[in-house]
Amino acid sequence: MNASFRRVREQDLKRLNDIVNEPEVAVHLALNRPVRMSDTRRFFEANRRAGTLWYGIWAGELLVGSCSMARGRKGTKIEHLAELGISIDFEHWGMGFGDAAMDHMVRVAKRLGLKRLELLVEERNLRAQALYRRHGFTFEGVKRRGYRSGRRYYDMYLMGRLL
Repeated sequence: MNASFRRVREQDLKRLNDIVNEPEVAVHLALNRPVRMSDTRRFFEANRRAGTLWYGIWAGELLVGSCSMARGRKGTKIEHLAELGISIDFEHWGMGFGDAAMDHMVRVAKRLGLKRLELLVEERNLRAQALYRRHGFTFEGVKRRGYRSGRRYYDMYLMGRLL
């Protein structure tokens, strides 16, 4: 596996929209399927305006996922931290792209002088929890019933890493 990263461009949005609509991926995301292309475009524009760093994860010429880093707003008491997000095409799970994405995001965060990374992960997403622990994230708290899927509610776990 050889992953590369570049900022998400408008021409990447269709593929990224397809990925978040995959049932195996969508079950762990806070999005309701189906996610319309117009919603993905709005997300892209909102992130661009907010300064969120959103990277495509590439396997050669194939876009296999994305990872994002939403920094605390400049001039606030949380400007030293960022919230991470990651999604990978189901066909590419277990191939090391998650590890590569986490390594990339930690390098970017350190280069930016950030002091803390955090994320929320749904309680059933054991695969992601293991990934985050491998990269130095620890369990910090529970957002009880913070996630609804169908008629069921699930806890969200806050995980963090100090840099």
